[in-house]
Amino acid sequence: MSNVREAIKLISGSEPPPGQIGLITEIADHLDIPTRDPLFPLVAALITIINVIKQEIKSLKATPVIVKEDLIEAVADAATKVADKAAKKQMFKWATGCIAVSCLCFGLFGWFTYTMAYKSGVNSGYGTGYAVAVDEKAAAAWANTPEGKMAYKLAQTNQFKNLIHCDLGGWYIKNGACFVERDKDGTLSGWQIP
Repeated sequence: MSNVREAIKLISGSEPPPGQIGLITEIADHLDIPTRDPLFPLVAALITIINVIKQEIKSLKATPVIVKEDLIEAVADAATKVADKAAKKQMFKWATGCIAVSCLCFGLFGWFTYTMAYKSGVNSGYGTGYAVAVDEKAAAAWANTPEGKMAYKLAQTNQFKNLIHCDLGGWYIKNGACFVERDKDGTLSGWQIP
């Protein structure tokens, strides 16, 4: 009997409750298994395991609040993980959408800037070209006047440059005007009349 008691103690982790050893021997007698039979320890272990399971079930029924709290916590953790995964997917979608919209906006802004700059450049070039053309037309019209013809003849003598720069001997510039006076050797410089 003490062997049975020790075996139950090892299996269940505690002293066998009163009457359990008697129950095991009674069941073994009904099954015609003597206590010295090699099957007897198996029957004892099986009955002990069944009793341990029954006690665990009773203790679980006695503490349903704890089980519910654990279950609620597990469900909350699982829901949080699922929500985090879904949020990350949504965040990735939004980030991709924002990047696409930003690229589109920058592209449109670049196109708009290029178009406006191009139009501005064309208009500026047209205005400058028109001003030059108007000046050329006016210059051509002036060249056909008697003064223009005389200036042309003066330019053909290659002395027009000297007249403009006031750089012949005896000539000097004072207050933005060109004056003539005699050279150191007493000669006067001038230009040939066409």
